[in-house]
Amino acid sequence: MDPFGKEELIAFYNRHLRDFGDSPMSVRWTPAGQRRRYEILLQIAGDINGKNLLLVREAMHINGLSYYDNSPRDIELFYVRPEDIIGFVVEQLSGYMVYRHGMVKGDYFLSVYKNAYVTH
Repeated sequence: MDPFGKEELIAFYNRHLRDFGDSPMSVRWTPAGQRRRYEILLQIAGDINGKNLLLVREAMHINGLSYYDNSPRDIELFYVRPEDIIGFVVEQLSGYMVYRHGMVKGDYFLSVYKNAYVTH
């Protein structure tokens, strides 16, 4: 991402956070869209009872907008090439991951595991 685009994107989300506070609208989601993404992340993560969601001990689950979605682009949103994120994860974090797409149109979900992937 070019430096100007990065500054614009950060300014955009800072404005939305200031205007909408801690709500789905800060990231341009609807409450229903946020709920759907959280439901998917919970399906992926499995039972989170007794887990500390702020500490990454076993797994990290990421949701983002895919660069490859064919829908019209919104210049105020940040689209990611999944291979860029996956490359970073493999080089810096872990080789144990699961990439999912098609669960929410235009979104991807990436689960990164400390150890070999265990299905839930």
